[in-house]
Amino acid sequence: MQPTSRHSQTPSPSTAKAKKPPQTQPPTLNSPNLIPTELLGSWRDNYCSVHSLSQRGRWRQIGGFNFQVLSRHQMQEQGKGVTRLVAQNEAKNPIHPERFSAFDFLPTKKPNQWYYCQTVFNALTKSGALSHPSADPTNPSEGGCGDFPWTLLSRKKPR
Repeated sequence: MQPTSRHSQTPSPSTAKAKKPPQTQPPTLNSPNLIPTELLGSWRDNYCSVHSLSQRGRWRQIGGFNFQVLSRHQMQEQGKGVTRLVAQNEAKNPIHPERFSAFDFLPTKKPNQWYYCQTVFNALTKSGALSHPSADPTNPSEGGCGDFPWTLLSRKKPR
């Protein structure tokens, strides 16, 4: 015998399966504006570490520290344009895995060189990393990155 009421065919709220919330998707990793074009490629810093920044937003620091860049922001600090990249530390990082970092970049007067300062390395959220004050760009070779000078990046193979 067929049910006579359409309500008898519909599961009650107590027996219906709860819908799962939609999963959030990671940011598009091939965004052309995520990392400034001038920063893409291989670099050596003034401490002899090698860095690689890709169009997919991946920043590898040879030696074990890897980051996935999530966003790019332009900031004005003391009359100088500072580019901030906010990244998530990869799960395999030996220190602060899966936390959020902020990196401030400043061009030098020489081609194929940039300064950077990691201003945040262990924020719990992306917004926490973004809201941290920028490094002081007044004299990056002498200080302004906490108690240290900014790190100088030189392109491994100049363009």
